[in-house]
Amino acid sequence: MVLRYAPKPLAVLCAWIAAVLALIWAVRTDDPVGRVLAITAVALLGVLALTGTVVRPRLAADVDELRAGRLRGARHWPWRDVRRLDVVRTRRLGRDSRVLEIDVTDPDGTEHLLVFTQLDLGADPVDAAAALRELSAGRRR
Repeated sequence: MVLRYAPKPLAVLCAWIAAVLALIWAVRTDDPVGRVLAITAVALLGVLALTGTVVRPRLAADVDELRAGRLRGARHWPWRDVRRLDVVRTRRLGRDSRVLEIDVTDPDGTEHLLVFTQLDLGADPVDAAAALRELSAGRRR
C-alpha cells in the first residue's frame, strides 16, 4: 500500500490563475504602491503554484519509508527514523486549524520537523495522520 498526498489540482489551478491576474494588474496599473503590491502577489502566488505543480506528491509513504517532496527533490526516511507523527490543533482569531507535524531524524542525527497543512496534503491532516499511523503499524507486525 502506498499513500500519496498533494495539493488538489483545482487549488493549484486557482493559484496559477490568481498569479496571472496579479501579473496583469502589475503591468496595467499606474499606481506605484499598487504595482509593488501586485508584484509581491505575483511572487507569492507564483511560488505557491509552482510548488503545487512540481512537488507532487508532497507527502508519500509505503511500508518501508516516508517521503517528503520539495522543490529540490524528495527526502526519504525509513519508518524507524520517524520519531513523532501528530496533528497539532490551534485556535487563532476565532479559527481552528490543524497541521500534521512529523519529527524525523537523519542517519547523522540531524532532526527535522515536517509540517503539512490541509492545503499541502489535499486531505484532512487528521485523516492523513490516521492512515500514516496505520501504515507504519502494519510494518511493525
